[in-house]
Amino acid sequence: MAKRDYAGAGVRTTVVGSVLASGAVTITIADATGWPEGGVDGKFAVIVSQGTVRAEKMLVTSRSGTSLTVEASGRAYDETPERAHSNGDGIWPVITAVDIREANHHVNATADAHPASAIGFTPAGTIASTNVQGALAELDTEIPARISSAITTYDGTIDPRLDAIEANGWVTRARVATGFTLHARSASAPSSPTRGDTWLDTDTMELWTYYGATTGWMPPWNTEWGQIAYAQVTSSTTSIGTGGTTIVSTGDFTCVANRRYRITGHCRVSSASTLILAFAAIERNDGGVGYDIANEYLSDTNASAMLDPIKITTLAAGTLNLRLRLSTSTGTVTNSASSGQVTFLMVEDIGPGGSAPSV
Repeated sequence: MAKRDYAGAGVRTTVVGSVLASGAVTITIADATGWPEGGVDGKFAVIVSQGTVRAEKMLVTSRSGTSLTVEASGRAYDETPERAHSNGDGIWPVITAVDIREANHHVNATADAHPASAIGFTPAGTIASTNVQGALAELDTEIPARISSAITTYDGTIDPRLDAIEANGWVTRARVATGFTLHARSASAPSSPTRGDTWLDTDTMELWTYYGATTGWMPPWNTEWGQIAYAQVTSSTTSIGTGGTTIVSTGDFTCVANRRYRITGHCRVSSASTLILAFAAIERNDGGVGYDIANEYLSDTNASAMLDPIKITTLAAGTLNLRLRLSTSTGTVTNSASSGQVTFLMVEDIGPGGSAPSV
């Protein structure tokens, strides 16, 4: 389907001279007022000798003044026969069946009507292409580059379902709901956060949520925070008697109110005398009530047993230090420890035990 030229005010005129019966011709007309020019605007159709047996439509390549250029392929156009024409025969521009048929087919086409490369596009922003296909290709390259680059401003005015991107060093920031902003960055938390902002530390892959100015940043409330304190020994302690001996201590760790903790101790004891009751107790360093006691009778010389005190509880906010203390009812025992059989005390956060901090 080729572009064709039209003019609405082309006058009816006549042929000057004669026209050969076939092949390419140059036709001179008496008057070209209002006629199309053809050329870069496309070819145009004329009819010669209409109303006679010599009627023929031709496809004119171009017009210069009153001179029409018709190529051999432009003769016998629109299903008309090729004929000779004489001086004074009528001639004027026309719409043809080809024009109507092609337009109708195009309007009703369901595929291959126009490729995107043939649809114009006005350059805008950083897109320089002048057709849709080229613009799409530029976007395909540009969008990933924009996302990974540092965009330095964020004014909070963009649709809160998908907020823009901030840069400070490098940051990706996407607001997916009112009051919630997700940051992904290295080394340090975002400055000037609001309650509910969440930060993924890309160095450690730990997730942190901002609770408020008093509480600051902590892991998301409805998750398990995992191990928060752990200590172990790999060497044995001997001659532990009724007065008891601390065999392992966690060191200071921070407790958060309304969190649930699992405290687990483990040791292996053995005795050098008969019928001894050995006790393993989890105690607080602040004088508070201990958490659990495991005990076991050692009924034979060189008998041994595993003692595994465990406690699940909530703790008041503050700093705490727990210890695993071993004692006996009589006589002495040995805490047997090695690199393959460690004695340990572990504190794990296993989830919320109450409401989250409000500030």
